[in-house]
Amino acid sequence: MKTICTLLLATLFLLLTSCLPNHYYKKLRLDDIEMGMSKEEVQFILKKIPDNIVGAKQYKNGTIEVLQFTKHPYLGDSTYESYYLFFFNDKLVQWEKPCKWKYEADRIYATRFD
Repeated sequence: MKTICTLLLATLFLLLTSCLPNHYYKKLRLDDIEMGMSKEEVQFILKKIPDNIVGAKQYKNGTIEVLQFTKHPYLGDSTYESYYLFFFNDKLVQWEKPCKWKYEADRIYATRFD
């Protein structure tokens, strides 16, 4: 009887964990993205849509958009890691840990596009 209960619990556990969304056990592949990629290319490589649109700022030569992507924890891990990806006119120009995005957008624009 004890063996049957253990087997049923193990089967139930496998069924439940196999139904979890992919983002719970796939890490962000930030090392595979490159500067100049479009938002669509980045989403394809990361295999996910942004978790959040942090903001956008219009400049005379174009727009900087900031998207947030989060690495959700693996099974048994409790670490969430977020990154802000900065796109200027739909091209990736920078990514980093969460920051004061408005000031960073101004700095990026002033050093690269102004």
